[in-house]
Amino acid sequence: MIQPGAVDPIEALTWVVDAAHRLVRDLQGDELLARLVKLFEKMPPDDRPIVVGALEREVRIRTLSHHVAETLTQVELRPNPNARIYLRVIDQENTSDEVGMMAMMRAVYSVQRGIDALDPTWSAMMATTLREMDPNARQRIDDFNRVMRLLLDEAAGSKPRAHAAAAPPGDAIGLAGDAAGRARR
Repeated sequence: MIQPGAVDPIEALTWVVDAAHRLVRDLQGDELLARLVKLFEKMPPDDRPIVVGALEREVRIRTLSHHVAETLTQVELRPNPNARIYLRVIDQENTSDEVGMMAMMRAVYSVQRGIDALDPTWSAMMATTLREMDPNARQRIDDFNRVMRLLLDEAAGSKPRAHAAAAPPGDAIGLAGDAAGRARR
């Protein structure tokens, strides 16, 4: 017998089932939520707290900035379609020169693609930056570009291998050229 003022168990069960039905119906139609849940299930368990924490932090900053963007900061945040959560890490102790060189080439290519995507004012800004740069640092960039030009010419078959003498001894670029030579042997 049900005590006066107590909730009828059948009524309570009906309410819970109805609520669950509404929730499932609402969630079932959200394709992005379904994708997110599937992605979360695929994610390595050790990664989950870090990734969820990064998403929480970004959404918190986005929400906060949205409230002050129009009146205070004039800065609006938007989602970055090219954002990365995972860092690319190469364990230097366990890699060969060839793997290290491929990582360097991917980085150079990535920088070059980024520069191509920038507006025309990039050249003017870069020229100003180079003028203000320490002459020794500017020389290292010039050495790097000279070695890259020689390597590109060699790869195209237009010039014989001559990059070993192109960079000053002990220079990082010269060492990179020497490493590329060792990787080919």
